[in-house]
Amino acid sequence: MKKIIIPVDFSKASINAVEYAIQMFGSNADISLIHVVPGELGSDEAFNRLVAENRTREIRYQLMDFIRDGLGRPFFPGNFKLIMKVGRIISSIVDHVKENEYDVMVLATRDKYNLVDKLLGTVSFGIVKQLDIPIYLIPIHSKFEGFKKVMVASDRNMKNTKTILNISKWNKSYNSFIKFLHIHTDDSPEYNEERAKILRGIFRETDPGFGFEVATINSNDVSESLLGEAYNYHADLMIVLPENQTFLQTLLYKSITKKLIQHSSIPLLFFPYGKENSKSADPKKEKQNY
Repeated sequence: MKKIIIPVDFSKASINAVEYAIQMFGSNADISLIHVVPGELGSDEAFNRLVAENRTREIRYQLMDFIRDGLGRPFFPGNFKLIMKVGRIISSIVDHVKENEYDVMVLATRDKYNLVDKLLGTVSFGIVKQLDIPIYLIPIHSKFEGFKKVMVASDRNMKNTKTILNISKWNKSYNSFIKFLHIHTDDSPEYNEERAKILRGIFRETDPGFGFEVATINSNDVSESLLGEAYNYHADLMIVLPENQTFLQTLLYKSITKKLIQHSSIPLLFFPYGKENSKSADPKKEKQNY
């Protein structure tokens, strides 16, 4: 049974992410919801600790009612578990996921970001950059209807065979048509060779078993170009792969990631790089290592 983790709060966006996960993974999944109450629970004073625990328990019941009502269900689903934490939101979620064997995270994204979010980063970005499991980011108005068209925001590491195999295994449940798109930010001679490199990577081991195309374009704004191409392509999902190269490229990847999270109106899947222990994001397959 797949183990899914979904951060939740009192927002319509998180309810939509839970509904999206139900539709995507079905009832044959172990779904854990996690909510973090900002603050500290480690006070030495017994009275203060008791007050904090009672407040957390009260929030737990309120949240269970909110989720049940939001899903339009008379009872809290039997395959759901609600985990309550007290502390810093990002570190509490990340620590819990690292301490437990989850296969996939489904995470709601906001439809509006204020100036502080844009300057300091979002909770979504903070979680994505620290975890090495597949993470679906679900905008508030997204509805799961399968993945017919998927765009992969590829980098030079698409010639990594493990990455191709992981994407191929993920796609067995959907048989999506996949567009691999690489954005060049300069006019180097390698620009014209990139498509051939990606194709060689795809076919290095075997026919991937799905329809696809490979495109490379030149642009100075990677995130804007990725989003524009995804909208024009009518993608149901954009898969984002990590940049696994130099320090400066890593900084660029983080900047692109943050912009994609803040501005995408289609679901994103942040897929782990092709490591031997990377987990599959395939909702209909049992947990397996590659």
